[in-house]
Parts: sequence; structure tokens; C-alpha cells
Amino acid sequence: MPSPPLPRRLSGALAALALPLLGLCLAALPATADEVILKDGSVVRGEVLESNDDAPLRIRVVRGQSRVVVDIPRADIRWVRPLDSETERTLTKVEALLLEGKHDPAIALLRKLVEQHPRDARAQRELGFALLLRNDFKGGIEVLQRACALDPLDLESHLALARAQEQLRQLDGAIETYRKACLLGPTHSRVFRRLGELLLERQAQRLDDPNPSEDDLRAAKKDRAEALRAYERAARIDPLDEGIALERAATLLAGEDEQEHQRAVEVLKAFLRKAPQAAGAVRMLAQIEAAQGDPKLALLRIVGLLKREDLPAPLRQRLEAEAALYSWLQSGAKTPAPPGMDAGDPKVDLAQARLRLVFLLDLLPEDARLQLALARVELRAGEIDEARTWLDRVVLSEPKEVHPDAALLQHVCLDLLRAKLLPNGSAPETFFGEGVALPKARRLVRLAPWLTAAHRTMGQALERETQFKAAAQAYADGIAWSAGADKESLIKAAQAALEKAKRAEKHRDL
Repeated sequence: MPSPPLPRRLSGALAALALPLLGLCLAALPATADEVILKDGSVVRGEVLESNDDAPLRIRVVRGQSRVVVDIPRADIRWVRPLDSETERTLTKVEALLLEGKHDPAIALLRKLVEQHPRDARAQRELGFALLLRNDFKGGIEVLQRACALDPLDLESHLALARAQEQLRQLDGAIETYRKACLLGPTHSRVFRRLGELLLERQAQRLDDPNPSEDDLRAAKKDRAEALRAYERAARIDPLDEGIALERAATLLAGEDEQEHQRAVEVLKAFLRKAPQAAGAVRMLAQIEAAQGDPKLALLRIVGLLKREDLPAPLRQRLEAEAALYSWLQSGAKTPAPPGMDAGDPKVDLAQARLRLVFLLDLLPEDARLQLALARVELRAGEIDEARTWLDRVVLSEPKEVHPDAALLQHVCLDLLRAKLLPNGSAPETFFGEGVALPKARRLVRLAPWLTAAHRTMGQALERETQFKAAAQAYADGIAWSAGADKESLIKAAQAALEKAKRAEKHRDL
């Protein structure tokens, strides 16, 4: 049993400073407080009123602006830390100093307490917390390790130690500390969840080597299996925590086992039966169903979610983009881009199209069709360098059917950049030089109809094939996209092509 503990911790200072490192739900305390440590690792702080071994422990606690009396069953209590008024006065001074940002004098007072109570785990813990507030993570870890050794049942010391070890990237140590914290706080879902997250991080590190050893492969497999068990335990503790459900499903999907993929679907469906309007779970399930060849069902899920009136605007924008994607996939992806995102649509809002495509590429980062669609939007917006960046990615992604289109647009980008280097900086008259094949010219117009030179390239290719009426129509199609001198040149080219068509007809009649 640890030596008699100090009665006061510095949670008020930590809460006021909103220390993100600890990640604990710390609340400001009354000036004096006893502590009742429960068997699940939780701590109830207040003034113990009655402590009869044959009856529930009665304690007055602070709730909001008032104080209430609660009874705690003896079976739930691990032990009670009584108040010590002398050390309480010292710790109150320490708390005030920390709130003012005066770390050094506060730490000096705490070091004196540790000297006076060298076997007191609580004194060590308060010193450790104060060192962390000063960003002395190495010193904080050393002190918190002593606190944990003196009181192996103190959940809060273990959690603070684990988070400090994370801060210094001591991954193995943090994982081991979280394992102990899971035993001390078996009803705290966040502890199990964080253990799972760190195990997956270590798994990724083990597999980061291009040629991992057999030992690394085995260890990585064990880390993943333990992470899944941690997520499963967290889900049992808090079945309505969407974050746990999503991370658990994502871990199952990351493997290559089809049974695990199906298990991920079952996890999400089970969660949605409890929380049918959970947007993250709906979106992940829709993504899986679309990938498994059922975009219609995915679309129905997203449309159902869009009926909610309380959706934040950014989430609604993402959902609208996803609905357009699944609608596009359901129709066979016959157009170059999902609805509202096709740069070849004269009425498209380029800024909105860009935003939606960025959203979708967050969802499907390796989809070559979406990458090509964004490249076309950037090209139409005049952002040639951005367009080239996305076109480079297309040739590294799937499906390969769009790779030729990306190569064609890369050529177009180079021609546009070369034209900018000319003295007058004008756009090119045509693309690909003389003698371009008609199929290539057709693809160019389909991909970049906003470019006057594309229509001119198409018209000239048709004229070489003596398809003068079709050539006139090709020039005319470009008129709506053009202005000024470009528009005038296309009008003249269309008229000239029609004259050639008339002469050709007269020649045939003769």
C-alpha cells in the first residue's frame, strides 16, 4: 500500500491552462478536497461527510455553482485519500502560481513537498504535472515514473505519463503505459482507443522499411491484432462513440482479408442501428458499398443524410459532392466528371467544382478520373502548373483508361506555356502541329472545349478529310466559348469551310 498521500492535486491549474498534453477531463476543484478513488480508476473529489464501513460513503461534491451530497457504494471504492490542511495550503499557492504562468516558483514549492514526503506518490504526481506545464517533458516523465512506481493504481499518473511519452515519441513506452492504464481504468473507452491508435502507429513504423524483416512482420501483425482488440473493447464500453466505430472499421478495411472487409461493414451497420444519423459512419459505409459495386445504395444513404436540416454547411457541401459522385458512378461514369464538376460545361462554377473535387479526392485520393477532372478545372481556370501537377498524378493512378487523356492534356499544357514565352504572349493557333489525326482532335475538343485552338485544330483536321460541313460546325461550336479576335477568326473559318462545302457539292454535281 502506498504511503499516506497528499490530499490535493493541481487539476484546477491544468484545466484553466487547457493543457492539451494530458487529454484528461480535469475540472477546477474547491479549495479543499478529499479524493475517493473508484475501482474503475475514476476519482471523486469533495468533502467526505460519513465514512462508515457498513454504509455507503457520503461525500459533498461541487456541481456547477452548487454543492450536492452523493452516496458511493463501498463495493465501488478502491480507497480514500483524506485531506491534509498543511499541504493543502501549499498546493493552493502552487495552483495560483501556475495559473499566473509562474512555473519556476511553483515547481520549487513542489520539490520541497517531495523532499518532505519522498514516498508520497501524490507529491511526485503534482510535481510531474507542473513540469509538463513548463514543457519539461523529460523531467516530467522521470517524476511521473516515480509516481507510478509508488502508486501503481493511480490512473491519472499513468495517463499523464503516457501522453508525455507520446510527446517525446517514446512509442514503446507510451504503449506499455497505456496497457497498464487499461487495466486501471477498464471502463474508460478513450484509454483503449488511444492504445489502439498507438499500436497501429507502431505497426506502420515496422512496415515502413521497404524490406522488413520476418521479426518486424510478425511484430506488426501482433500490433494490429492487439489494436483491433483494443478498439473492440472500447466499442463495448461506449457503443455510441462514432470515432471508435470509424477507426475500428478503417483498421479492418486496411487488411487484405475479405472477411475483415465484411466485418467492417457489419461494424458500421451495427453502429448505425444505434445511431442512424451518424454522418461519418454513413459516409464510410456508402464509400465501401460504392467500392463493392453498389453506388446506387451508396447514393441512397447520402441522399437520406442530406435530408437532415441541422447539417453544418461544410459537411453538407461534402455530402453533396459525394452524392454527385455516386450518381455519376451509378450512371456508368459516361461523362468526363461528376455532375457540377465538368470543366467542359459552359455553366460550371469553377470554384465550386474545384472544391468538390478536392473533397472527393480526400475520399478517393488515387482515382485517376477525379484527378483528371481536377486537372481540367485548373487548366480552364488558367492554372497551368496546377493542372500539370494533377496530370502527373493521373498516370500513376487507376483506371488506366484515362492515361491517354492525361498525356494529351500534358502536351496542351506545354504548348500553352511555350506560347506564353513568345513576344506577344498569345495563345497557340492550333495544337499538335499540322496533320493531327482526327480522333486525337476529337478527344481534345471533348476534354478542353473552352480552348479556341482546340476547335481550330478539330476544324482543320476535318477539312483535311474534306468534311467541310462538319468542319464549319466544329468552328461554330467554338464560337460560344470565344471572344474578341478569337471569336472573329472562328466565324471566318466557319464561313470559309461552308464555302468549301458548297464548291465541293458543285464539283460533285458536275
